[in-house]
Amino acid sequence: MREQRAATQSSVVSTRSEQRSTRRPLLLSFPNRPTFLAHYWRKDGAAGVFIPGQRDLQVGESVALEVSFAEPRMSFHLRGTVRWRRTAGNAALPAGTGVAFRPDEERTHAVLLDFATDRADRSLAHRGRRLPVAIGVRCVADGKLHVTRTQNVSTGGVFIAAQDPPEVGTLVSLSLFSPRDRHPVEVDGTVVWRQTAGDALGFGVRFFLRDANTANHVEELVAELKRLVASRSAA
Repeated sequence: MREQRAATQSSVVSTRSEQRSTRRPLLLSFPNRPTFLAHYWRKDGAAGVFIPGQRDLQVGESVALEVSFAEPRMSFHLRGTVRWRRTAGNAALPAGTGVAFRPDEERTHAVLLDFATDRADRSLAHRGRRLPVAIGVRCVADGKLHVTRTQNVSTGGVFIAAQDPPEVGTLVSLSLFSPRDRHPVEVDGTVVWRQTAGDALGFGVRFFLRDANTANHVEELVAELKRLVASRSAA
């Protein structure tokens, strides 16, 4: 009987654990960037977001977050840990949950904060004529690796061939391989559109050029591709 009870308790614990591990991402929708910043916090070396209201979350629980903006339209996916809960609140300190971003999400956190504080506005601008060239690209989106080729490239973004394109708003990390250089150009971006029907399946990415060094590497790559296209046209 004890063994049966222990097995039953173990099954319940296992089921609860599986339910928590398979919990769908928490969708945190913000109308604009200032509203997000009003819910953003930093304390004791950690940073995260305050979720107002009552949620079925426990302190220490790992959660997946989708931080979504209505204007401009953008979404970021990252993981966090429930840091604290406030079950009763008032006008000054409302009830809610504090979720800290995980340390291994530092890259996504930095891009999110750049976007929220307008520091990425210049890099979000879509610049330059797209060149119809195919080069190798390695793309990581939502933990999934795509090893494929581009269909066109510009200094502002790229279209990537893929059978199963990620959702619009997904943050991606790209490695673009030059035909003449063994070292790829590393750049982050966000999916701005996707093609799921027809002959050209794939998705368009707009670059985040977060610093001058990254912008220079992208411009050098595009300049090289322009020379390649010109040489082919002249041949």
